Amino acid sequence: MHPINAERTLWLPRERGKQYYYSTIVLFLLVTMLVFMMLAVWENEEEEFEEVFDDPNSVPRAMMMRSRYRAGYTGAHSELCPDRGARTSLVILVASAPAHRAERDAIRATWALAARPNHVALAFLLGASPPHLRKAILNEDARYQDLIEARFEDTYLNLPLKSLSMLEWFTAYCPLAPHYFKTDDDMFVNIEQLLSFIEDHNSTNTIWGEVLEDIKPPRDKRFKYFVPKEEYPESRYPTYAVGHGYLVSGDAAPALLRVAPGARFVRLEDVFMGVLAARAGVRVAHSPELLLAEGDACAARRAVVMEARLHEQYARWAMLLDPDIAC
Repeated sequence: MHPINAERTLWLPRERGKQYYYSTIVLFLLVTMLVFMMLAVWENEEEEFEEVFDDPNSVPRAMMMRSRYRAGYTGAHSELCPDRGARTSLVILVASAPAHRAERDAIRATWALAARPNHVALAFLLGASPPHLRKAILNEDARYQDLIEARFEDTYLNLPLKSLSMLEWFTAYCPLAPHYFKTDDDMFVNIEQLLSFIEDHNSTNTIWGEVLEDIKPPRDKRFKYFVPKEEYPESRYPTYAVGHGYLVSGDAAPALLRVAPGARFVRLEDVFMGVLAARAGVRVAHSPELLLAEGDACAARRAVVMEARLHEQYARWAMLLDPDIAC
């Protein structure tokens, strides 16, 4: 072999080794730069996302609603609001538990009958059903097609998630409807009276209800509505509408939903809605008409919402329809 060729052959592996070494360094530097660029983008995106929710850094992330809530539905029934609510006069969303089939049937057989003739969309919002009730829930929904099943465990402490799920559903599937009314499955709602109330109270950016102000959070664990200080450290709740029945203007729903992820989780759903209203700048208006009414048949005809145990749903509906009762 020629000495020059021999020398070149001897050094070729070393040259290749150097090329590999330098290539590795260059590749490492490129990857490192790319990673830093991606981190910068993610950081900026996170900052923009956080800014939407009004400086949530003052609240520990574990206490924010975004750490508790899982969006979406097992069943959504968007068809309940045709044309995204353009032809819907009102949406009524009833908070119910998977096991409360009898309560839902009582509502379907009584005051819910006034919904369709008045172009009112009505649905029951549930958390995820436990395995032993899954078949029953599927059968019930196949028959009535009015169950909106969210993706969180249905417990008392998760009631704020249920109210947030209502906001999400209304905003996603019925944004053109003018209002939604939140109530519970142990309430009797006089739909025609509620629609009359709306005619006289058609403001925007508002929640109407029985409004409480300057309420101290109960710190005694023996109390049903106890709220620990680490969950809500302030000495007073924000102004809020009591959860038995409150009306939300359609334009307020997306504003409330937008601030929800960075809001503090509070186990009392109506207080949580007050927190959202304060953050979003939504007015909370006291309405005597939406107080829980009590009394006889004439009271039931004048009232918007009344407490009603299972058997009382049927009795109140009968009184509402009885032509022989003069008020």
